[in-house]
Amino acid sequence: TFMTEGADLYWSGEHPPPDYFRDKYIHAFTQGGAVFLGFLFPFCPGFKSWAVCMVGACGLYLTNFPRMRSRQQEIPKTLGDNATVEEAERFNSARAALRLR
Repeated sequence: TFMTEGADLYWSGEHPPPDYFRDKYIHAFTQGGAVFLGFLFPFCPGFKSWAVCMVGACGLYLTNFPRMRSRQQEIPKTLGDNATVEEAERFNSARAALRLR
Protein backbone atom coordinates (compact mmCIF):
# COMPACT_ATOMS: atom_id res chain seq x y z
CA THR A 1 0.00 0.00 0.00
CA PHE A 2 2.71 2.47 0.94
CA MET A 3 4.74 1.67 -2.18
CA THR A 4 1.71 2.08 -4.42
CA GLU A 5 0.65 5.34 -2.80
CA GLY A 6 4.22 6.67 -2.72
CA ALA A 7 4.83 6.06 -6.42
CA ASP A 8 3.36 9.42 -7.38
CA LEU A 9 4.56 11.69 -4.59
CA TYR A 10 5.42 14.56 -6.87
CA TRP A 11 3.64 17.69 -7.95
CA SER A 12 4.35 20.85 -9.85
CA GLY A 13 5.18 23.98 -7.90
CA GLU A 14 6.63 24.43 -4.44
CA HIS A 15 3.80 23.03 -2.35
CA PRO A 16 1.47 20.07 -2.86
CA PRO A 17 -2.16 20.73 -3.75
CA PRO A 18 -4.65 20.93 -0.86
CA ASP A 19 -5.70 17.51 0.52
CA TYR A 20 -2.91 15.83 -1.44
CA PHE A 21 -1.58 13.82 1.50
CA ARG A 22 -4.92 13.47 3.27
CA ASP A 23 -6.24 10.87 0.82
CA LYS A 24 -3.02 8.89 1.05
CA TYR A 25 -3.11 8.87 4.86
CA ILE A 26 -6.78 7.87 4.95
CA HIS A 27 -6.07 5.00 2.59
CA ALA A 28 -3.10 3.87 4.68
CA PHE A 29 -5.17 3.98 7.89
CA THR A 30 -7.99 1.94 6.39
CA GLN A 31 -5.55 -0.72 5.22
CA GLY A 32 -3.81 -0.72 8.58
CA GLY A 33 -7.19 -1.13 10.29
CA ALA A 34 -8.04 -4.09 8.07
CA VAL A 35 -4.73 -5.77 8.93
CA PHE A 36 -5.17 -5.07 12.64
CA LEU A 37 -8.65 -6.61 12.65
CA GLY A 38 -7.21 -9.59 10.78
CA PHE A 39 -4.64 -10.03 13.55
CA LEU A 40 -7.48 -10.13 16.08
CA PHE A 41 -9.22 -13.14 14.44
CA PRO A 42 -7.38 -15.84 16.44
CA PHE A 43 -8.14 -14.08 19.71
CA CYS A 44 -11.89 -13.66 19.23
CA PRO A 45 -13.68 -15.59 21.99
CA GLY A 46 -16.97 -16.13 20.17
CA PHE A 47 -18.78 -15.95 16.90
CA LYS A 48 -20.15 -12.43 17.43
CA SER A 49 -16.76 -10.86 18.04
CA TRP A 50 -15.28 -12.82 15.12
CA ALA A 51 -18.12 -11.65 12.83
CA VAL A 52 -17.59 -8.01 13.87
CA CYS A 53 -13.87 -8.29 13.12
CA MET A 54 -14.53 -10.03 9.80
CA VAL A 55 -17.10 -7.49 8.60
CA GLY A 56 -14.87 -4.60 9.71
CA ALA A 57 -11.77 -6.03 8.04
CA CYS A 58 -13.60 -6.76 4.78
CA GLY A 59 -15.24 -3.34 4.79
CA LEU A 60 -11.92 -1.59 5.29
CA TYR A 61 -10.21 -3.73 2.67
CA LEU A 62 -12.89 -2.94 0.09
CA THR A 63 -11.75 0.69 0.11
CA ASN A 64 -8.82 -0.55 -2.01
CA PHE A 65 -10.92 -0.93 -5.12
CA PRO A 66 -12.25 2.64 -5.55
CA ARG A 67 -8.72 3.92 -4.88
CA MET A 68 -7.23 1.56 -7.48
CA ARG A 69 -9.84 2.66 -10.02
CA SER A 70 -9.11 6.33 -9.43
CA ARG A 71 -5.37 5.67 -9.76
CA GLN A 72 -5.90 3.79 -13.01
CA GLN A 73 -7.66 6.88 -14.34
CA GLU A 74 -5.03 9.31 -12.99
CA ILE A 75 -1.87 7.59 -14.23
CA PRO A 76 -2.36 8.07 -18.01
CA LYS A 77 -2.96 11.79 -17.43
CA THR A 78 0.52 12.19 -15.95
CA LEU A 79 2.36 11.53 -19.20
CA GLY A 80 1.95 14.29 -21.76
CA ASP A 81 2.93 14.37 -25.44
CA ASN A 82 6.25 16.13 -24.86
CA ALA A 83 7.29 14.15 -21.78
CA THR A 84 10.80 14.29 -20.46
CA VAL A 85 12.75 11.19 -19.46
CA GLU A 86 12.06 11.93 -15.79
CA GLU A 87 8.30 12.12 -16.41
CA ALA A 88 8.39 8.86 -18.35
CA GLU A 89 10.23 7.18 -15.46
CA ARG A 90 7.62 8.43 -13.00
CA PHE A 91 4.87 7.15 -15.27
CA ASN A 92 6.49 3.71 -15.54
CA SER A 93 7.10 3.46 -11.79
CA ALA A 94 3.50 4.44 -10.99
CA ARG A 95 2.19 1.92 -13.50
CA ALA A 96 4.44 -0.84 -12.10
CA ALA A 97 3.41 -0.04 -8.51
CA LEU A 98 -0.26 -0.23 -9.48
CA ARG A 99 0.33 -3.66 -11.05
CA LEU A 100 1.90 -4.88 -7.78
CA ARG A 101 -1.28 -4.22 -5.89
